[in-house]
Amino acid sequence: MEFPSYADHGWDAKYPPTEAQRLTDKNMQMLSYYQVMKSQQTIVPSEHAKKMFPRKLQSSIVVQFEGFDLDKIAQREPANIQLPKGVKTIGFAARDLSSAKGLEVFIKTAEHLSRSNQKIHFVVIGNPEATTYGYEGVFLEKEYGKGNPITFIDHLFKTHKLNRKHFTLTGKLPYPEYSDLLHKIDLFLYPVQYGSGNWGLLELLIRGCTVIASNRCYVNEIIDHNVNGILINSNDPQEWANSALALLGDDAQRTALGKKALEMASDYYLPAVSKQYMKIFTETIQRHKKTTPP
Repeated sequence: MEFPSYADHGWDAKYPPTEAQRLTDKNMQMLSYYQVMKSQQTIVPSEHAKKMFPRKLQSSIVVQFEGFDLDKIAQREPANIQLPKGVKTIGFAARDLSSAKGLEVFIKTAEHLSRSNQKIHFVVIGNPEATTYGYEGVFLEKEYGKGNPITFIDHLFKTHKLNRKHFTLTGKLPYPEYSDLLHKIDLFLYPVQYGSGNWGLLELLIRGCTVIASNRCYVNEIIDHNVNGILINSNDPQEWANSALALLGDDAQRTALGKKALEMASDYYLPAVSKQYMKIFTETIQRHKKTTPP
């Protein structure tokens, strides 16, 4: 179970749900709690996710992130995307371009860096029309009218008056092309706001990408600051920009962080994770036998 409900998970107060969505969320929460109560054991992806549940339920919840298929990770096909030559690149990669994944912080940081006259190109990878964990769609309808095709990133570009020529928006890519493009970007920002164990961050680390990420939610369970990535404690674009510029100017540190990210990511490969899952399954079966009358 990824998380019990969106209210427990969190949403951006600037983009709140409707009353109907709040009721749906409460129903989801009740169902999630009930599933834990009726199960011998429930698996969640992070300690952060476990702590979203009431303390009384946590004793039957175990933490184990999912695993990555090495053969799939190795799949690479050239994406038909031309990035400018001789320019450093900063990327944002997520399944959905949403507030929850930190798109707004990324755009504000890009705005800040653009004003500094640095030669930097920004690459945004993800579906601009999907918002998995938030309610930006409700906000956009109120702001621009129902049926208006504007996306959340369109809104952010408009709000921050950014020059799109400094950005490449790829949309959702086929996985082998996505995989290939990740290797061509110098630095990634991952300013996640809400999450319980997003695959997007691991997709970067398992390829040895250099990442600056928010020190919130589950992230510090995966990234060790200054070892396999950099953690930022705020949403201040100045702080994100300073950290990005420092890393872009230090090829040796970027290489070292990426190398360590790749090394530590082996804990999330299927061969290692499958052993952990089998251990959980075995313990759960034994517990079931002890607590279930013959």
